[in-house]
Order: sequence, then structure tokens, then C-alpha cells
Amino acid sequence: MTPYYREAFEHLLAKVNVDDLYSDTLIFPIGFLCRHYIELRLKQLTRNRKILENCQAEEKINHRIDELWHANRPFIEKTWPNDDRRILEFVEGFIKEFVNHDFSGTEFRYPESTKGHQSLQKLKNFRLEEFKEGIKQLANFLDSICGATEEYVHDQN
Repeated sequence: MTPYYREAFEHLLAKVNVDDLYSDTLIFPIGFLCRHYIELRLKQLTRNRKILENCQAEEKINHRIDELWHANRPFIEKTWPNDDRRILEFVEGFIKEFVNHDFSGTEFRYPESTKGHQSLQKLKNFRLEEFKEGIKQLANFLDSICGATEEYVHDQN
């Protein structure tokens, strides 16, 4: 299911133009799809990590993509110790920036909060081209990590 979210946000990103009148409104479905994709990939990685580490302990799983990332980063560093750490710093920065705009995972879903606050108030001067490049790099990384851990899990069984 996760690849379908990526396919959908990539389709929308390919259609939106910086000068397009609709680019401001399309950020809501694009942001929602991207965030949900990131969350699903990180939860997949969490599941695979727990299997590979033979971890029986209960782990708090929520919608906080920053917490999911922080729970999995040490595993990535341990599993691939010789890989370039710059990609990990990039991923962490991208996720941190995403959480800065959408802490709870609801900002892109609803036009206003349950308390009546308008969503995405912090999203000023959004740079679509940078976002497109960043989410592509992040998605490629998460796809490759999840694919590799899926293979490891399969080989273990």
C-alpha cells in the first residue's frame, strides 16, 4: 500500500507548477500524502527492525514521524555502518522540518484544528521545487532501507 501514496504524491507534484494558481491549494493533499507515506515507511521499518533484532518488548507506536525516525536511526547506523552519514542527517532534517509544520499529522488533513486555529500557519514562503527534490531523496532512501530490511526478514525466515 505504501508505494501507492508515493505514486499519488509524485503524480500531483509532477502536475503542479510553481506559477499555477492551484499550487497553494494542492499543498494540502500533497503534504498529507507525503506525510502518510513517511509514517507508513517508518512503521514498516520499525516492524522489520523488531523482527531482525528479535525484540519482544512493546514499543510505543504513534503518528509522530520524528519519534519513529529516532527509534529507527540507530538500527540503520548499526546495520549499515559504512554508509555515508550525510543522508541520515538530510533525512533527519527533512523530517524535523515536516514536523515543524505538521506536528500531529493533522495540519495537512484539516483546514483548521479542533480549537478553530487555521492549519499550516507556519507554512510561509513554501519552496515547492526544494520540497520536490527533498521528498524524492527521502522517499528513495526510505524505499531502499525498507526494501533491504524486507529481504533480511525474508532471508531470516
